[in-house]
Amino acid sequence: MGHIRESSVLPICEILNAPNSTSTAGTVVSALWTAGKAVVNGLRTSVDATGDALGTTNDALKRVHYNRNRSNNLPAPDTVKATWVRLSNHQSNFHRIGPGADINVKFVSPDGRREAVFHGLDGPLVTDPINLGTYNFASPLTDSRGHIILDVVPFIFWGNSAEDPRSFSERVIQTGEATFGIRPD
Repeated sequence: MGHIRESSVLPICEILNAPNSTSTAGTVVSALWTAGKAVVNGLRTSVDATGDALGTTNDALKRVHYNRNRSNNLPAPDTVKATWVRLSNHQSNFHRIGPGADINVKFVSPDGRREAVFHGLDGPLVTDPINLGTYNFASPLTDSRGHIILDVVPFIFWGNSAEDPRSFSERVIQTGEATFGIRPD
């Protein structure tokens, strides 16, 4: 397994109610990384085995995922910056992918459902399909487990929008890098 950043993995202990220590976090992340690879391989096998039935369900879920962004209505940028919650750099990592995106800043509405990403604090709203803000079915502020299941996992499978040019594998690798500092060997 690749290198793990200590500061990036400790929050996973909180999500999983595990002891909050570097060694526990490293063990948890290693186990999650291994389990994640096994799940992905199992899903690929299931998709091959079940064919059209799963494909139909997959298409319906993908449509729901992409249509979520219709609910991501944003007020004026000044209102967002003055009244919404600015998330930490770590919490913004999924919206900091690619050259120049490392200065992106993510805000969420007070209920945690709507997101706005700006290219720097004084920059324009980010609208590219890789880094744009999306609508959350579960608030990252109050329901991190639900957010992972309902918002992050679908993002890994299908991207932020139908225009997201990355493959599933690219998103898995970038998610590992952004979340845990893991770089494939």
